[in-house]
Formats: sequence, structure tokens, C-alpha cells
Amino acid sequence: MLASVSDKDRSKEDADVAILLDSLDYVHFVVPDINGIPRGRVVPRRFVRQTLKTGIDLFHGTLVFGPRTEATDQIEELEREPGNRTWQPDPATLTPTPWSDSTPSRGHCTVRVTSNKVTRDAGNAADDGNDRNNDNADDNNDVTGNKIRLSGAGMNVTSSNSKVIRSGQKVSGNYGDKVTGNRRTTGMVLCQLLTADGRVDDLDLRHVVQRLLNKLSQDHGLVFKAAFEYEFVVFKKDTLKPLGSDSFQLLDVRTTQPDLDLLYELSEELDEGGFHVTSIQPEFTPGQWELNFEPQEGLWAADFAFHVKNAVKIFFARRGYTATFMSFPKLRGSSSGLHLNHSLWTRDGRNAMKDGSKQNSLSELALRWNAGLVQHAPAMTSLCCPTVNCYRRLHLSGCPSHATWSIDNRNSLNRFKTKGGNVYLESRLPSGTANPYLAVACHLAAGMSALSQEVTSPPPMDTEHAQTLPKSLEEAFQALEDDKVVQNALGHQLISYYVAAKRDYEIKAFNQKHFKTDEEKIAFERERYLVSL
Repeated sequence: MLASVSDKDRSKEDADVAILLDSLDYVHFVVPDINGIPRGRVVPRRFVRQTLKTGIDLFHGTLVFGPRTEATDQIEELEREPGNRTWQPDPATLTPTPWSDSTPSRGHCTVRVTSNKVTRDAGNAADDGNDRNNDNADDNNDVTGNKIRLSGAGMNVTSSNSKVIRSGQKVSGNYGDKVTGNRRTTGMVLCQLLTADGRVDDLDLRHVVQRLLNKLSQDHGLVFKAAFEYEFVVFKKDTLKPLGSDSFQLLDVRTTQPDLDLLYELSEELDEGGFHVTSIQPEFTPGQWELNFEPQEGLWAADFAFHVKNAVKIFFARRGYTATFMSFPKLRGSSSGLHLNHSLWTRDGRNAMKDGSKQNSLSELALRWNAGLVQHAPAMTSLCCPTVNCYRRLHLSGCPSHATWSIDNRNSLNRFKTKGGNVYLESRLPSGTANPYLAVACHLAAGMSALSQEVTSPPPMDTEHAQTLPKSLEEAFQALEDDKVVQNALGHQLISYYVAAKRDYEIKAFNQKHFKTDEEKIAFERERYLVSL
């Protein structure tokens, strides 16, 4: 397991998973690849419990596919042994995904939740009604004293104070009385890549993040909390006509009016899945939006971002639109980022980045953590800005160009926020297409590298002496290969696979083209990234 839990907690967690399973018709068993794309299989309800036990077998090079499923031939091990490996599901990650639900062309199903038991009645779906009520009946145990909301099922619980089940979440109270729905319901469970002898592979991205989180806890007694800012552009399918206004729209809420129903529906479907939107903001470029959420703790912060990014793309795709997290899908406009707001907390719930006795409210720990991020920023760029298109964003006004920091200055790389009695750091490095697992991992690696050293941050906004951020993906890869701290922390095998694969299907693919104009080049970038990322 990624993290140890008590037998009591595990039993409770298993009960929560069993209840959620009974509300789902299909479950997506997936692994996040290096691009943040979910790769895997869809399993019908009657085979879900079996698959949870056995796992799925997939080509073990799945993690390093390209955005359009390009397979590299530059990794010797994958060429020598192109076989399958087992991807073991982690039941605790089971999450409802209402944005993937569908309405059956015939029939319906009703789920009833009584005070102590979950049952399902097949309405007109007589062809599989018996299986629905009888398969794995021993897993549909009576569990009293808990109250749960079966999210993502197009259903409403008739009682109050309900909560959504997600990874390892506790629930309390009593079950609702009755839940009904008439659509096929879906969920997603995340899987771990196993080695031939059954260990979690060091290439598994979630395992890498959890290993670093464990080190942060064990060596420094700290807990990591984070919330990404999600910027993306929405176009009508197969066109470059933006959703909403054709004019530049920063903070102009009038631009949302023609599309309020769509934006409300997105917010509500995310909410059904347990992803509660705190705000929807019109950004500068036509069709560009930003979603914000409350901070999440530990590995769930990266899982959360993975789910939200994919939910946004699926939601709009199913309604005749294309949502893209590309930094620049068009030459004109502003870029999309994935700013990582994060803070460090002690185990007893104190913000370790805050020191109220200091004029700037920043603790010595905060300044050391920031120093690590500043020092390793060039290497981190390759992991936070992972496509050729990302480098259109850096070195522009309002985007980072140097490894600098500040208190509330948008032109810096790291921007501390200290208002309202809180302190956290906004890393403005990640582009919209950043993989949240790699972004979190490299921030943990770089930040921790400075916690045990007698170092502190350089003067704020000292661009004269600060490192210049890479101006191309190849330059960023060279910085990563020169940075042994980040390599050692994330793992040499993962870094070597990542760089080899992306040099093959990113840099090589572009170098083989001879673009006459920048419009030709960005059209090729859209071809590669618009739909996939």
C-alpha cells in the first residue's frame, strides 16, 4: 500500500468502497501516464470486484506513451521486453465520475439505500436485473451507523449532512432513505504499476509522490497541502470558435451569461463527484476560464488535480466542445497555467510557513523551502512545462522568466500570499498541460532539499542575479539532466524514461518539420496537443 492505515481504518474504508461500488454500473481502471492522460480499461459492474482483486494487464510502457499514444523506441528495456505488466487497483481511490455517466436508450435502474443496507431494483432493465441484485451479494453487507451520499449517480439522497466518498475519506451519520436514478453511473479507480515480483514499481507516478510525502513527514514532521488553479480554453468542436464571447474577457462576468447553464452544469457535475468548485473566473482570452478549489492534503492533492483536468475535458467533449489546457492554442491571447498553491503544516495543525513575529509573516522554514524551489527551478521547468507549446508562455509579462520570488508579485516565479492571516506559496511555474503528479513531485524534491541546509532565499525579485528559466524544452531537459538532486529524488529510471520518450515524440517530431511561419508551427502544436491535453 502507498500509506499504512490501521486495521480499523482499513475495515471502514473497505465498507465505504463496497457501498460506492453498489451505485456504479461501470468502473474505469486507469493509470496516469507521464502526460496526465488516464490509460486503462472500462469494466462493467458484474466484473468490477473480480478486477479489483486481479488487476489489469497492460503494456508496461503505457506510462511513457506520447500525447497521441506515440510509442517511443528510445528506451532499451521496453524494446527488449515489450510485454505486459500487472497494474494493481487501489480500492481506496475509487471515485464517482458523473461527467462520464450516460442515459440508457432503454430501461432504468433504481438504487435504494435503507438505514442499514444498499439494494438495487432493476426497472425495465430485465436482461441483467438478476445479476444486479445477486452478484457478490456477500459484499453488500449491512453496515449501520453510517450516512453516505452516493455521488455521481444522478441521484439525490433524502437526508442531510451527506458526504461524498473518496480516497480514504471517513463518513459518519446514517444512510439516506432512498436514492433513485435513471442513468448509467460510472466511477474511476487508480492503479499501481507492479514489478515482476509484486512490488510497486519506481516508475509509478503516484508511488513517487507518496514516497516523497512520506519523507517530508518522517524527516521533517510536515504535511503538504495544495490547490491547483486550472486555466483552460474551450472551443466549439472542430473549430477555433471560443465558448462565450469573441472578445477579450478578463473578469467580465457578462461573458458568462450566454453559457451559464453549461458552466453551472460543469460545476454541479464536479460537485457530485466530490470536487467542489469555489469559483469560476473568466480569463483574458476568449473562451478561457479558470476553476478554483479548496486545498487538499497529501497525495489526494495530485489525484484531485488529475480528476479535475480529465473531468473538464470529458465534460465539454460530450457536449460538442473541445477544452484544452495548452499554454497557447492560438498565437493571439494569454496563456493557460496550472499554478500550484501550496503550504506546509505541522502534524498538530499549525501552518509551518507562517511566523507572525516577522514583518513579512514568513517563517525561516518557508524561506528555506522557497530557496530550494529557486535553486532547482531550471530542472523543474522540464517537468512543469512538458510540451514544446509551453515555452510560448514563459518569459512573457505576468509569467515567470527568472527564478525569483516575491510577496504578491505576479512576475515572480514563486509568489507568497500572506493576507488574511494565512501564508502559502503560489508556484507560477506549471503550465496548463503539466502533469500534477510530476509537478507536485518536483516541488517536494526541490523544497525538501533545502530544509536541512543552512540556506535561505535570495533577495526578492533579484532578476540581476537570478537564474534564467529555460527557453525551450530541450534546454529544460539539459537542466534536468544536470540536476542530481531532482533526479535522485524522483528516481533515475523515471527521469531517463521521461526525457528519452519526450525527446523522441516531442522534440524530434518538431525538428523533422520545416515550418515557414509561426502559424504553421502552432497549427502543428494544436494537432498534437489541442484534443489530447
